[in-house]
Amino acid sequence: MKKISAVTLSLLFFLTPIAISCASKSPEKNQPSKATLEKKAKDETAAYTEFKSSDGWNKLDGRFKQAWNEAITKGDLRKSFECLIKTVKKPSDEEKRMLLDAGYEYRSAIGRILSGSVIAKDVPNVASLPFVQVMELAVPMTLKKP
Repeated sequence: MKKISAVTLSLLFFLTPIAISCASKSPEKNQPSKATLEKKAKDETAAYTEFKSSDGWNKLDGRFKQAWNEAITKGDLRKSFECLIKTVKKPSDEEKRMLLDAGYEYRSAIGRILSGSVIAKDVPNVASLPFVQVMELAVPMTLKKP
């Protein structure tokens, strides 16, 4: 059996109550106030309402609009959408970076068409990019043989 030094033992007895005290403190101090959360929700709602009257909104197909509306209504801003994007011309490396910065994670690109995903809160950012022409919600293919 190992011997515990007096220094280690005294540090243990000294630090344990401090650690317990810190762990038991309420995390509410670092939480935003109710008023702050309500203001943030109001600002987000205003931004989404504004998006619906923008040119970006008109770039979404009908199924995408419906799915996005449902996610926003439920407050599910992290909902991920698989989608296809059609651009005005073949996207340059700079435009691909802009898509990534806006929140679109593309997996592949063939000419003007990109496939990838975007979360609900980033849809307005991606749709507002000037070189994005159309955003369509992807539909999983069936593997049934004809």
